[in-house]
Amino acid sequence: MTAPTSAEPMPADQSTALAEFARACKSAARSVSMYPGTHPAIAVALSRVTSAGKRLTTGGDVTLGVHPDMLVVEGRVPAHPRDRLRRSAAGTRGRP
Repeated sequence: MTAPTSAEPMPADQSTALAEFARACKSAARSVSMYPGTHPAIAVALSRVTSAGKRLTTGGDVTLGVHPDMLVVEGRVPAHPRDRLRRSAAGTRGRP
């Protein structure tokens, strides 16, 4: 799958929400892998994923795309692609 070629970037607030969601997912994955299932850190991390997901979907349902080097929403690239979004995309796909 190639990176999207959308000429229209997503709005800045959506880019920020996507970055927050990506960070929350990465943190939750780390917590789940480090702690036993009943550890309070897991509940906290998953709560952050839920909160970040709500911010990302304030305008309704969205389609999140995971490309080899980028996360996109509705085929739109972040207004200012950040390295952490690229790292999160790679991590979501099981890469180091």
